[in-house]
Amino acid sequence: MDWEKAKKTFIYLLIVLNILLFAANYVVSSKYKLTQKEEAAVHQVMSNSGMGIYCNLIKENKPMRSLGVSAADFEGEEIKNLFFDEDEEFSTTLEFEQIVFENEDKRLEVQDNLVKFYCYDGTGRIANFGRQTAKDAAEEFINKRMTDEKSSLQRLYQLDDRYVFEFDGTFSGYKVFSSKKRVEVDKNGVVYCEITYYNPEGFTGDKLEICGSDEALLSVLYKVKEEGDAVGRYVEDMEIGYDLPEESENYNPADIKLVPCYRVYVSGAEEPYKVNAYTNSIIENQ
Repeated sequence: MDWEKAKKTFIYLLIVLNILLFAANYVVSSKYKLTQKEEAAVHQVMSNSGMGIYCNLIKENKPMRSLGVSAADFEGEEIKNLFFDEDEEFSTTLEFEQIVFENEDKRLEVQDNLVKFYCYDGTGRIANFGRQTAKDAAEEFINKRMTDEKSSLQRLYQLDDRYVFEFDGTFSGYKVFSSKKRVEVDKNGVVYCEITYYNPEGFTGDKLEICGSDEALLSVLYKVKEEGDAVGRYVEDMEIGYDLPEESENYNPADIKLVPCYRVYVSGAEEPYKVNAYTNSIIENQ
């Protein structure tokens, strides 16, 4: 056998294989990328309706899997220890579907995986109170009251004499929009906190195609026009993550499938619009 010739043939086959793999990857990546033509088209359609886009569009829309989560199921003792000191006294009452722990200074409401905490006099006066010191206090408070999930700051704004911080859960680099946290801080510390607890279980199912950000924006445009006038409105920001799909009769808190979702902020809207990226349909606020 001519080993030199066989070696050259093998090298040649490897080169051809690499070229074919490169071409295949290029075709796949191009298929799931927003083109300049598509981006220009959505800008034009929005503009024709009097609505602008003042943010960068999401360029890739590669297939994504669902995210499995479970709603946290707290025992009373477990959750109260996150918000009350060990030696604090308080009353425990059942109000409709929620458990309430309360004393003169604090009130904790627990309903399923939703927790609301009121601290009437604040958790502790903040020296040099301002945006940064309030942010530090909010992040410290949230981090001490999380389970296995991580959080990232999504939004902050001032409301009268306090700062409001809104956090999203995160998993494997994606934001989990359904895991919402809201913290309000004034000069006396944290005065209010609201947390929705979900335990991420991991990605599940096959990778399915999702709509592009241009298609999601058109769905938002139609919704805005349906609600009223789109003229003078504009898209402030958009992002992709995971959220609850439309309401289902088969809801099981121990086995929830979150879907890829675009979250779109529009001027004049109190809440962002959410678009199911699998179906390109608006998810109504649950």
